[in-house]
Amino acid sequence: MQKTDLVLLTLHACNGRPVSGITRLVKLIFLFQAGERPAGGGQEAPAMTILEKEMYRPVRNAKLFAGCTVVREVRIADWSLSTKRIDMVAIKSRRMNAIELKVRDWRGALRQAYSNLYTADYSYAALWHEAAARVDCAIFRAHGIGVLRVKRRGCEVMIAPKKSPHVIPELRAYALEYCRKGGGR
Repeated sequence: MQKTDLVLLTLHACNGRPVSGITRLVKLIFLFQAGERPAGGGQEAPAMTILEKEMYRPVRNAKLFAGCTVVREVRIADWSLSTKRIDMVAIKSRRMNAIELKVRDWRGALRQAYSNLYTADYSYAALWHEAAARVDCAIFRAHGIGVLRVKRRGCEVMIAPKKSPHVIPELRAYALEYCRKGGGR
């Protein structure tokens, strides 16, 4: 790909408007290189140009987590080679909520939220509203995983989670201690 092609592709992807942030620019380029085109022949920018990190604030400020201590990027173990982190953990009294954020991949969110059932009392998949519209709700309900529909100005509960019967006390204790010590971001 030539440099001029990249500039033209970028302007085409953004309808000639300036793009805020290099990350969005790279994301748009990646989408077009991967062959993903929005409906309508690819003339408009992809609908989901939000970044996962931009979903933290609407979820953090949700009434559901009012009064909770919220920690981002929580490690769940240091005794293994695992680099697994939970995107967000919200703790109030002794109730631990694990939240996995995803812009588009609801199946990936389901897998990660399911693995969080071994660490947290309740597990949520927080999905950008456009991806949340495509969720197979029956699968989430069957596994007791909650779903949050996220928009720029807030989020709402689509599916309420069930208390996890799979919690491993050592994993839960490690994550709680990690949060208490100010781990994560």
